[in-house]
Amino acid sequence: MQIRRYEANSVQEAMARIKKELGPDAVVLSSKRLKGAGSSRVEVVAARDIQEEQVCVDIDGCRQSDVNVKTEPFQRFQQEIQELKTLVRQIQNEKPLVREFAELRQDMGALFDVLGMRHKDAGFLSQIYCKLIANGVSRSRACRLIEASKHHLPTEGALDYETTIRRFSAMIAGRFAASRSRAGSARIKVFAGPTGAGKTTTLAKLAAHYALEKKSRVGVITTDTYRIAATEQLRVYTDIIGVPLAVAPEKELFSRSVRQFSDKDVILVDTPGRSRKDQDALTKLKDTLGSEAEMETSLLLSLSSSREHLLDAAVRYEVLDYRNIVFTKTDECTRFGFIYDVLDQAEKPVLYVTTGQNVPQDIEASTPDKLAEWILS
Repeated sequence: MQIRRYEANSVQEAMARIKKELGPDAVVLSSKRLKGAGSSRVEVVAARDIQEEQVCVDIDGCRQSDVNVKTEPFQRFQQEIQELKTLVRQIQNEKPLVREFAELRQDMGALFDVLGMRHKDAGFLSQIYCKLIANGVSRSRACRLIEASKHHLPTEGALDYETTIRRFSAMIAGRFAASRSRAGSARIKVFAGPTGAGKTTTLAKLAAHYALEKKSRVGVITTDTYRIAATEQLRVYTDIIGVPLAVAPEKELFSRSVRQFSDKDVILVDTPGRSRKDQDALTKLKDTLGSEAEMETSLLLSLSSSREHLLDAAVRYEVLDYRNIVFTKTDECTRFGFIYDVLDQAEKPVLYVTTGQNVPQDIEASTPDKLAEWILS
């Protein structure tokens, strides 16, 4: 299949060029209006069938030009790779798209490696790949993990399955451990995240932990005056724990509250739960918090949400320069593979995981080993 992109002042102009260059049998794949190019500027992608060249399949490093691959899935992958190569060649001058297609080509290469392992009856890595997919890890990231594991595991057959799983889990844990550094050491700890992520409850658990178990001097600030009874709910917690609460929805009040708690060992800050798509609200929150030198922000993500929701939130909340992640509602999660996708994208450490609504019990410090165990569970 030959695929081409056309930019023109109108769809009619693009169709005329398509008919002239690709012929009357060409098929339009997509059309859209180009942003920033004027209201009449459009992009049309068209294709036509061409005689396919013989495809040589590279399996396990050996060039197999005469391999008889008759299975339908394998033939489909061959065709998609040929189409991908054609499209990449045609858009080489568009660097962002070239990078994205290069990553896609790499992922498909890894997938062929997995298929090749199955033909060799590799067994263990193939089983681990299927386990990762079943647990919610995306296919592209599962392929990359399998590819990376070849540098950490000995030749197939040297280890039994349980030992292979332990080595694979240690490899994942090592990736998480590399980003921990001094996370969680700041005196002012801000908790941000989408609506329903459990910020107020998590803050109450940590306030009790610091005040009652570690005997630290704790102050609590809330910037949340949007949610009905939000301040009252937090005041109930702070009264029970015996720590002071300050309400500071604006930048000046927030700075004053921080100065008021200058004698505290730890200051915990609650923030409003707003839609992750409300960038104006996130920008306003960033302005309210200012740039205190001793402050770090934790992003709270509920594992009861979908992978797409988690990945999107991890990107949109970067405006707050968050340093670490807290996963909440793990007791409501059935597929922990999402964790790997989020951490691989965000490259941030996980400080805590919450396992229920009970205050202060249902929270525990996160470890790379525990996260890896969940992903492979």
